Amino acid sequence: MKKLYTTLAVLAISLGMGAQVSIFEDNFDAYTAGDGVVASNPLWSNWTSTAASDAIVSADFSSSPSNSAFVNGQATDLVLPIGPYTSGKYIISFNMMIPTGSTGAYFNGMHTWSANSAAYEWAFDVFFDGAGAVSYTLGGTNTPSSLTYNLDQWFNFRIMVDLDNDSVSAKMNNEVLFAGQWSINNNGGGAGLNQLAAMDFFGTDMNSGEGTYYIDDVAVIDYTGVGVDENLNNAIAVYPNPSSNVSIVNVPQSSFVQLLDMNGKLLMSQFVVGSQLTLNATEFATGTYLVRVNHNGQSFTKKWMVK
Repeated sequence: MKKLYTTLAVLAISLGMGAQVSIFEDNFDAYTAGDGVVASNPLWSNWTSTAASDAIVSADFSSSPSNSAFVNGQATDLVLPIGPYTSGKYIISFNMMIPTGSTGAYFNGMHTWSANSAAYEWAFDVFFDGAGAVSYTLGGTNTPSSLTYNLDQWFNFRIMVDLDNDSVSAKMNNEVLFAGQWSINNNGGGAGLNQLAAMDFFGTDMNSGEGTYYIDDVAVIDYTGVGVDENLNNAIAVYPNPSSNVSIVNVPQSSFVQLLDMNGKLLMSQFVVGSQLTLNATEFATGTYLVRVNHNGQSFTKKWMVK
């Protein structure tokens, strides 16, 4: 049985050479099937302090023996409070399974949340129907995904939030689902807080129906101290540099690229599926700019000079 950590801060455990630190882990195996998750572990929370929206510990399915958490319709709204953090880099990982007969599922990440407040701010939403389709809302825009899932099969989510560089990416079974700017308020796409506060597992679906699903092996990891991969760093290049016309940025495939001025103002952000991005120097004033590349939770910065 995996150890259940009973505090988010005091019992942080190094996962190797001081690079990554697990700050929360739960596989629900220490609990009794049929009990509530929040009732079993107060580090989880209901959506509000007055709502009885607890998920149920279930022995029906699990991605690792022997229990999981069952989110059963809109009466269930299970929240994992995180931080809140305003700096650092974090991975939220969990496994998910949508059973036959379900109309789908849903979860979201949040900039702000409190069980005692009605003031919330969402960072992203992920929706599922009951037939394998997935969509997400990031930056206030809902986008159908080409990724799919299979009913009755466990699949993994790995969400990487880089507060130091204001970026987020999400992978489903190691395939990129989305990447973009973290701090945008998902309600309308306006400016929001660069803060990580919670994950919310709500029992609805793509069509606002009564979704049902299971989650297991939930973990939150602080990877702020992870060292830079020098091979990737050396592979990222901007040329010609300086430039008065067009420059090419070589990046690893599936990277999130941002262009900033020397004051840190964000000028451009783009998810690059391939391995190259074109920058047009004629669109920018003469000077020095920062090209920031985020790939698989690591951040690399190169200078670009416009003449």
